[in-house]
Amino acid sequence: MNSVKNCNVARIPKKNFQKFLDEAEGAAAKVMERSVIILGTFFVIYQVIKKRGNNREPK
Repeated sequence: MNSVKNCNVARIPKKNFQKFLDEAEGAAAKVMERSVIILGTFFVIYQVIKKRGNNREPK
């Protein structure tokens, strides 16, 4: 079993593996950027609603 695994790893050229890692990293970065933007938007909306809610309370 181990010998089969070692053969499979050896067959993958290092260039392709590095390319795969770079692509995976790029995809992860894009997802992180999107999630940060989405979270930031929700946070801003939440703050606005919170402020409006405070203004509605009797003075």
